[in-house]
Parts: sequence; structure tokens; C-alpha cells
Amino acid sequence: MKDVLYTVRGRVERGYAQAGKQGYPTANLKSENLADIPHGIYCGWTQIGPEEKRIPSIIFYGIPYSLPGVTVPRFEVHLFSGQYDLYEKELTVEITAFMRANQKFDRGEDLQKAIEDDVEKARGYFAL
Repeated sequence: MKDVLYTVRGRVERGYAQAGKQGYPTANLKSENLADIPHGIYCGWTQIGPEEKRIPSIIFYGIPYSLPGVTVPRFEVHLFSGQYDLYEKELTVEITAFMRANQKFDRGEDLQKAIEDDVEKARGYFAL
């Protein structure tokens, strides 16, 4: 079991649905305990409610520079297995590994490539 760097609990709220258009839908968490987390891309585990199993996940926390006018950090989680209706559900996310810092991409193609690379690295982390 990997050490937990941060634990985030929160309710899933509606986001901008941009990650889903890129092939990686995310759950957007509203949480109060994010202040100590550096902006970036992470690997970790997501638990839906108290009884559900832990699901391997890739996590984004930061300002989504690809969305003009958005200046507030977002906490987004992409689950690697299953399809879930997560709106209004309570999630617990255990962050276990830092992958890279958040960055701005000038071209959509560069952002898409970075997301694909991040997902591939995360799948390797979990041996998926």
C-alpha cells in the first residue's frame, strides 16, 4: 500500500464538462480541505460513499488554464474503472503520488497529449 500524501473529502458538483470531451470525464469535488495541496497532477484512490471499494484514479488540482476566465482552482478526479453517476455523491480521495505540476498549454493538441501521457503514467503506477 502506498503512503497517502493528502486526503480530500467532498461532494461532486457539476463542472465545465471539458475533460469528458477529451475522453477523460472527471468528477469535480467541492471541498474545504484543499489549501495545503500544491497544484498539479496526482495518482490516488477514490472511494464513493462509505461502503464502496477504492478505485484507482488520476487527479487534477489547480486552475484549468484551458478554460478562459476560470481563476479558481478545481479539484477533479478521473476514475479508471467503471462508469458512475457521481453528481451529489460524497467522495473520499486519497492522493498517493505527485506526477507533475500544473501547467498552461498554448495549443489544445499539446494539452490533449499531456493528458494522454499523464493517464498512461498513472495506469503504469497502478499496473492497469
